[in-house]
Amino acid sequence: LRNDLSTAINTVKRDDKREVIAVIKIARILSRDVKPLQRKIMKLIKEFAQYDSAKGKAYTINISVYPNETNFPSREEIIIDK
Repeated sequence: LRNDLSTAINTVKRDDKREVIAVIKIARILSRDVKPLQRKIMKLIKEFAQYDSAKGKAYTINISVYPNETNFPSREEIIIDK
C-alpha cells in the first residue's frame, strides 16, 4: 500500500496534467457494518476493472479501510479532483 501511494505521489508530481481523484475520509464504523462495506468496495473494484482497455492509460485504484486510533477532531473529507 505504501509503495503504491509513494509511486502515485511521484507520478502526479511529474505530470500534473493527468486526471487524479483522491479522497480521504474518516468514519466511525460499527463492527457489524465492516463486511457489508467490504462487499460494496469489492463490487466497485470489479466495476473499475471493467473499464480496462488496451488503448487506455494505466490507472490504479487504491482503497484501504483500516482501524485508526488517531483522534482527529475534524471528520472533514480531503478531496483531490483534477
